[in-house]
This record gives sequence, structure tokens and C-alpha cells, in this order.
Amino acid sequence: MTDLAVVCVKWGTKYSAGYVNRLGSMVARHLSKPHEFICLTDAPAFLECRSLALPDGIEGWWNKLWVFSDAMATVARKILMLDVDVVSTGSLDPLTESQAPLSLTVDWMRPRYYNGACYLLEVGALSHVWRLFEERGRQVNHYGDQEWITEVVRPAF
Repeated sequence: MTDLAVVCVKWGTKYSAGYVNRLGSMVARHLSKPHEFICLTDAPAFLECRSLALPDGIEGWWNKLWVFSDAMATVARKILMLDVDVVSTGSLDPLTESQAPLSLTVDWMRPRYYNGACYLLEVGALSHVWRLFEERGRQVNHYGDQEWITEVVRPAF
């Protein structure tokens, strides 16, 4: 286990392994702190990083909620979650410095929701985000992971 893991999710065929490999390369160039780059995926072929299997039966962006699960406690103490299509042009170090259990921004297109494209998570601190998703049979009445995270997390902040 490491103190910091940078995690992305690749599910289905929308994004190729090349997206993950480019993101890993950007992270290596722009994050000076010790870290491990990990991809949560259903298709690890051609990835140039450590990969972990996603849980069965989840589609699309809902897979991103897996980073909130207790299973991530074996991976790292903190996770910097980045969407696979994020582009980094400068230092990522400031994104890893918060001591809060969750650090994220609002969605610039829908400011009443948090943005799920980039956030820092203290592993285990908000495992109820995944647990509630599981308890509801992975069936929630939300447009996507950002709305779900906002609904479940906002009352705690």
C-alpha cells in the first residue's frame, strides 16, 4: 500500500488504453510526490500501469464510485481521482495537499453539483458513498456519479 495513488477508470470501449497511458505519463511528469498510478478497468490489455478489476455489473461512470469502497483501503491512504480524459499541463502537487476527507470542486456547467472529474479522497472516510449505492441495488435515480456524490456527501460538509 502507498500513501498516495492516482486513479483513473477505464470501462468499455469509449476510451482506449492509450488514454490511460497518456494520463499516466502526464501524472509522472507533473506530480513530484511519491505515488502509484492505477487504472480501475474491465480491460487491462495494453495498459502501462497497475490495473485493478472493476466490480461486475456496473456500467459507465457508475464505476467511478468504486474508489469510495472499502476495497481501496488495500491500495492507498489517499486517492487523487482523475477522469481518463483529463489533461495536465502543470503541477498536480497542489491537488494532493488538502487534509480534508474529500476535496473537490463544483461542476462549472451545473454548479449545484460537485465535479467528479478530479478530486482527492481520504480512503475509507466516505465509504458510505459506495455502501449506499450497493444497498440500493446499484439503482439510483440520478443522472450520474456527480449527482450521486453530491447528494450523499453534501450533508457531511
